[in-house]
Amino acid sequence: MSLTMISAQLSALASASALASALALGSPADMQADTAHSTVSATIRRADVPIVGRFSHFDAQIAFDPASPKHAHARVNIDTRSFDLGDADANRVARGRDWFDAAEYPSASFASTSIVPAGGDKYSMTGRLTIRGRTQDVVVPVSVSQDGAMRVFDGSLPVNRLRFGVGRNAPASEVAGVADEVVIRFHLVVRR
Repeated sequence: MSLTMISAQLSALASASALASALALGSPADMQADTAHSTVSATIRRADVPIVGRFSHFDAQIAFDPASPKHAHARVNIDTRSFDLGDADANRVARGRDWFDAAEYPSASFASTSIVPAGGDKYSMTGRLTIRGRTQDVVVPVSVSQDGAMRVFDGSLPVNRLRFGVGRNAPASEVAGVADEVVIRFHLVVRR
């Protein structure tokens, strides 16, 4: 092998290494949410009274650098079997076939497709929300704050439960007075 060929290969290798470093700097690494300090909930209204249910099992991976939000992304997976309204009978109904159908659809998910600044510490996150096997495009307003070594992501998203088939075929006694709109709220704490 000639000296020229070796030099060309070393130059190509150096260029590839520089490109890989630049991409690594431009694409923040995934960080796992600290679920012990994070929450995901859903608030429904029945007879105009808010009822909050919490998901006790979920995971979230977030890659976010405020200096480069176009490279950010987020993915949240929620165990629908962990939905807790604070009452065993209500939990059985909510997880049952007519509502979450957690036996058939044990998880719900959100995967971002873009995150853009919306002024100050606010961002607009577009993504795909899947519940009961049905997927809808959604836009989620998110605020991001810093708490020591923690980065905190807060947001809420109103959704129409019927678009996902949640409660669509429930008996009249279960669905009476239950609003179609459900507000999903999240407080995700990520260690930097």
